[in-house]
Amino acid sequence: MSERLASSNEHHVKTPEASLESKKNLEKIEAAAQHDKEKQHHQVDKIRHEIESRALSKKEQSKVESETSATWHAGDHRHSKAEGYKKTMQRVQAHLPSKSRTFSKLLHNKTVERLSEVSAVTIARPNCVLIGATFSLIGSILLLFASKRYGFEYNYFVIVVLFAIGYLTGLVWDVIVLLLAKKRMED
Repeated sequence: MSERLASSNEHHVKTPEASLESKKNLEKIEAAAQHDKEKQHHQVDKIRHEIESRALSKKEQSKVESETSATWHAGDHRHSKAEGYKKTMQRVQAHLPSKSRTFSKLLHNKTVERLSEVSAVTIARPNCVLIGATFSLIGSILLLFASKRYGFEYNYFVIVVLFAIGYLTGLVWDVIVLLLAKKRMED
């Protein structure tokens, strides 16, 4: 086992014919690589030209975007939203008992919903209601103590009047805050 194979160059003997053949193969490979490289450059130029021919200018692109966005926002969105709402309401109401279904149809009538939305924005303003209730509470407590001390009769209508005064005060407060916020945004 101590025998070793002697490394000999018998298998790698270079003959002039083999050397010439190697050079030819090398030249063929280099030529093919050069041809492929030129072909790739040609394809890249062709693709670049195709992209440039299909690309829109900025003016054309903004014009197309504005046309499509105006069309989408104006009609399709509202219509699909309304249809989805209508189908959902029908599906939910189908599972309700008859009395609840009738009440639901009454509540979800377009007129009633619009009235509710308008009143939610204008009448039921949280700050106004809170300030009105605070005025009512503090004012009625003070009036109750005064009526006990000085012996006159307590009038319950005063609670409503104090709430109205507090509500109007809250409304004025909201308007002032809104105007100041707009002024800050403009500056």
